[in-house]
Amino acid sequence: MKKQNVTVDKIILEGELTYKDVKVLHYKIEYPKFTGIFFQRMLGELNLLYKARAITFQQTCVQQLLCEASKQYDEAVSNGYPFHMFEAYIVFEVTYNCDCTISLYFDKYEYKGGAHGATVRSSDTWSLSKECCLLLCDMFPSSVSYKAYAMQAINNQIAEQIEQGTGFYFDDYQRLVARYFNQRSFYLTMEGVAVYYQQYEIAPYASGIPVFILPYELGCVLRPQCR
Repeated sequence: MKKQNVTVDKIILEGELTYKDVKVLHYKIEYPKFTGIFFQRMLGELNLLYKARAITFQQTCVQQLLCEASKQYDEAVSNGYPFHMFEAYIVFEVTYNCDCTISLYFDKYEYKGGAHGATVRSSDTWSLSKECCLLLCDMFPSSVSYKAYAMQAINNQIAEQIEQGTGFYFDDYQRLVARYFNQRSFYLTMEGVAVYYQQYEIAPYASGIPVFILPYELGCVLRPQCR
């Protein structure tokens, strides 16, 4: 089948919630809506999935986060110190949209006062032709130990960054790379497979979310195909 890109629209749910006539929480939730000539059933299922996830997080904001923000507001007023409005955001980026495959990641950011907020990344890679969600192991031939290959490549990249002074990681990063390795923590790019770790897992907060590209390589890292 000829490569066929899918059209991606961004849907936004946004609101500001008040407590005692004071704005205590702002949320903004982005989620994708897919359309295309092919794979319409699969795209429809994905649209329902991501809409449901967005609504679920919106309900979390309205119920749980608003309750937390209200309690913190009362505490701030009682103790005479300033209240900092809570924030909750979800943004997404489609990183691969061809070869009958859609890959994307979501960053969920929450700020609940303090010095800074926290971001958690999640991702999905969908084979539209097979109608399934792919795991990292699916991007390697069965003859390759994907976990050993990925961790060796990641450790090599970290060592190179440390030597060049372009990356900052915890001293025991090799142990942490193995401990927090998750075959769902990846997405596809045009250059290769991007494997990522969450904040604080292998590096300080200032390093953000570490991402490591495993370039497509014949016989090792497979590029998606329409089949």
